[in-house]
Amino acid sequence: MLVAEAWVSPGDRLAQYVRADEMSQCFNFDFLSSQWKRDDLRAVIASSLRAMDDVGAPTTWVLSNHDVVRAASRLGLSHTGKGPNGIRATDEQPDPELGARRALAAHLLMAGLPGSCYLYQGEELGLPEHTALPDNVREDPAYFRTKGVEAGRDGCRVPLPWQAQAPAFGFSPDGQSWLPQPPEWATFAVDAQEASASSTLNFFRHMYALRSELALGHGGLEDVSDAFPGTLAYLNTAPADATRGDILILTAFDTDVSIPEGWQVLLASAAPGSAESTTWLARA
Repeated sequence: MLVAEAWVSPGDRLAQYVRADEMSQCFNFDFLSSQWKRDDLRAVIASSLRAMDDVGAPTTWVLSNHDVVRAASRLGLSHTGKGPNGIRATDEQPDPELGARRALAAHLLMAGLPGSCYLYQGEELGLPEHTALPDNVREDPAYFRTKGVEAGRDGCRVPLPWQAQAPAFGFSPDGQSWLPQPPEWATFAVDAQEASASSTLNFFRHMYALRSELALGHGGLEDVSDAFPGTLAYLNTAPADATRGDILILTAFDTDVSIPEGWQVLLASAAPGSAESTTWLARA
């Protein structure tokens, strides 16, 4: 399988890279760049599916990669979307709780959609951007090419925390890492999250097991947002060989929305009744 990292827009232009004997899939940067707004996401989901359906390819969904501020931080800024080209300590700092809630809701929305999902390393940990790197440790050529005007991409490229109590969080035996890790990342370490049933890592494991079990990647999609005012709502319709019924994907945007009667919640990114960004997967 070949996947094109073709950062082009709109979707019908992106679809020109995909053919049965060429690229199998393309990264969906329109989805990544969308603001955290109902109408923006609704439009990009529709256009993405339409463009790839025209060439018989699966749509892809992606929220982060090694070129952009991590989703858990980007979605905590006053202006969401693609975000700035890096964040310094003197720049606007993301709201960590808001960004984490929105990112988890966005990931659950993404996992409910038909097509292929891509995760950037560390998203399954809820890892934020390192926004306090000193300039003297930066490595990104973009920082040097712009003579420091752009902070660059190093903040999303810091080595992952594997072990909370190990040198360099398990990245190296001597405590060295090619970019320094912030000490607060100990709480995001894999071993710390594996030990917690309510961790982001275990949420992701459950979420993708559910996606596989219900064959959500192979379903159809019906937009039912108009029936649920203020939300983004879809029915993931069952593929022909599946025994399940339709699955409701319901996303609320920083507001209190209740699951409609008659639907059983399978997974929620936040507790129902909390006035925050939340996505639910539910079945009748």
